[in-house]
Amino acid sequence: MQKLNQLGLELISMKQELLNVNHSEVVRKALLFHVENMTENKLIEVDTQVELTNKDMLLDDFKTYLMAKPSYMKTLEELRGEYDALRESILEKMKTDIDFTSHSDVERENLTFIQTFELDVEWVKEYFGVADVEVPKLVKENGFIAKFAVLRLNKLTSEFLKSSVEKHDLVEVKRGEHLYNNIETSSYCLDLIYTIKVEHAENELNHELIASYMSDTSNAINQYVVSHLT
Repeated sequence: MQKLNQLGLELISMKQELLNVNHSEVVRKALLFHVENMTENKLIEVDTQVELTNKDMLLDDFKTYLMAKPSYMKTLEELRGEYDALRESILEKMKTDIDFTSHSDVERENLTFIQTFELDVEWVKEYFGVADVEVPKLVKENGFIAKFAVLRLNKLTSEFLKSSVEKHDLVEVKRGEHLYNNIETSSYCLDLIYTIKVEHAENELNHELIASYMSDTSNAINQYVVSHLT
C-alpha cells in the first residue's frame, strides 16, 4: 500500500527529476526555483529542501527520509479508508451464505475476515432434547455446553483444517485461539480467521481468487461442522 500522501509523491517525483543528469542547467534551475517556492510557502520544511536538493542523497534514501515525516504520509484514517475499499470489493465477490464479519487492520497491514461457529440456545434445545427451563443451567459459564463446545468445536475445526484445507498463496486460515461466550445470545462461539496481506489485496486481479477460496473453504467447513453436530 502506498503510504506517502500526494505531497510526498510529488517530492519523490521532484527528486527523480533533480537526480536526472540529462537535464539541462536551465531545467535544473527551474526545478530548484520551484523547490525554493515550496519552502517559502511552507509546503515543505527547510531540512526537506536540503535533502531534496542534495545530489548525494539517493532516491531510496530520500524516500526513507520522507516516510519518517508525518506531514508527507497518509493518515491512519486515509489508509483505513483504502483498506476498507479493498475489503468490501472482496466481500462483494464472495459466493456463500456464510455471514462473515471483517475488519481492516492498518497497523498489521492485513484484512481480516471471520467465520463464526455458534452453539446457541435453539441448537442446545434441539440437539439435547431439553425443555426451556433446563437451558440456563446448561449454558451457564463453565457449564456443560461450554465444555462440550470447547471439546467438540475445537476437534471438528482442527480436523477439517488439518485434513481438508489446502494452503493458499494469498489467504492464511487459522482457528481462533479461544472459544468465547456471546452474552447477548447465550451462545458459545469459535472463530475461523481468514487473513489477507494488504499487498496481495492491492492487486484487484487477486480479489476473485481470494473470494473464491474463502467461499469454498467456508462452505465446506460449515457443512462439515454442521453434519457432525446433528
